[in-house]
Amino acid sequence: MMTTAIYDMEAAYTDAVGRTGPGSVTVGLGLAGDISGLTLESGIYKWSTTVKFDTTLTFSGTSTDVWTMQIAGTFTAGPGATVILAGDAKAENIYWAIAGVVAFGDGSHGEGIFLAKTMILCNGGSSLYGAAFAQNAANMISTNIEGALSPSPFMSIEDSEDSENVLV
Repeated sequence: MMTTAIYDMEAAYTDAVGRTGPGSVTVGLGLAGDISGLTLESGIYKWSTTVKFDTTLTFSGTSTDVWTMQIAGTFTAGPGATVILAGDAKAENIYWAIAGVVAFGDGSHGEGIFLAKTMILCNGGSSLYGAAFAQNAANMISTNIEGALSPSPFMSIEDSEDSENVLV
């Protein structure tokens, strides 16, 4: 059963990093990968660099909008940094595919489904509404994780051009 879960996570990661779309593809959004204070509308966002935010990051949209964050480097939510959902945006529609280490600083808060190729580190008092999957390791120190996923064994990764269900 664990082997199946690992293969499913790897398939979900591969699917998320392979997503393309004619609509919203943004490369290098923010100053050298600093996305602090930004508001993102639905779409596919791609960075070849490290990505971080130290204040707030807002996802604004409808309940059916989907965001895919493709990060080739590491991702860091600094101490106290917070993801905010505006409008009817839902955490279960935010996919983070990160090749490097994912790090949540003390007291930070994330939203979405995190698919890390390497490792996820959650420091004291950090929280996540969603899910966190790492291919190599996860270290959660005094972390509160609340599930945004329905009881269904499937999570759907969708964009405006096509739809595919990936078993996770």
